[in-house]
Amino acid sequence: MDNIKWVNALGIMSGASMDGAEFSLIKTDGIDVYEVYKNQKFLYPEDLKKLIRKASANLSEENIVEADEIFTSFILKAFDEFMTDVDEKIDIIGFEGHTIRFEPENHCIVQIGDAQTISNHFKPYYFF
Repeated sequence: MDNIKWVNALGIMSGASMDGAEFSLIKTDGIDVYEVYKNQKFLYPEDLKKLIRKASANLSEENIVEADEIFTSFILKAFDEFMTDVDEKIDIIGFEGHTIRFEPENHCIVQIGDAQTISNHFKPYYFF
């Protein structure tokens, strides 16, 4: 196929184990991975783990907002560190956020991570 477009995609994912966030920058056509540029895991500091556990146990607005702000800040700092030795431009970013409540039987999922703030941070510097 002559019309295949390769893109550099950054995936950011956190796990339910609350150990950290993983970043992976790849070259892909959306089906196959042609190159893995870089993978890096950033471990959550203890204060972030405590905030996530607190918000998970008690879904008050105050707890969710606090955990969301600190988690988002953590992701932004991790992104800046991740990009220090990356020369490739980023075409697209996939960001999962961090799930603090998952109850499929009640059709309920609550995630933290302010995607708009993250997008605003990434966009001026890494998208062309």
